Amino acid sequence: MAAEQQWKSIVSVFPHSDELIWIGQKMESGSAVHADKFKSRGDWLSRSGQAPANFILPAMLCPGSVSRKKEDITRKPICVVESDDLKHDEIGAVFKWLTGEIGWKLLAVVDTAGKSLHGWFEPPDLPAKELCALIKGLKCDERVLRDTQPVRLPGAMRDGRMQQLIYLRRI
Repeated sequence: MAAEQQWKSIVSVFPHSDELIWIGQKMESGSAVHADKFKSRGDWLSRSGQAPANFILPAMLCPGSVSRKKEDITRKPICVVESDDLKHDEIGAVFKWLTGEIGWKLLAVVDTAGKSLHGWFEPPDLPAKELCALIKGLKCDERVLRDTQPVRLPGAMRDGRMQQLIYLRRI
């Protein structure tokens, strides 16, 4: 899949709404100078070309936002699971267990062009404390569950390698 199709496919996972999606570099938030990093799903999808940046926030922001602050987040339609400690086959087994045994819905898997894979899931119906305990118990990074934590955007380049969408659930 071409790089443009990859980042647009992951944007398509978000609900269609007037809420904003942030795509940028880690420090591109918090001031009006970064307003172009906050766009609706439709605005992002109408853009052509390469991935606009390396990161995306798996949360929706209120119209007019120029910050990824918790108070600007309207909802989080995606729960990302990742681990820097597990090998690809091990985190793949975690994704399989979460979908097969627990019933989570896997939306996408992103190869970060580093050492980890990111599993994008529909958010489970679990209290935050229980979710963090489960993720930590699976040797995954509970910090990525924070509402304001950006994750890798497929189709973008990282150290000469492309961050890749390796699975996308077709509806």
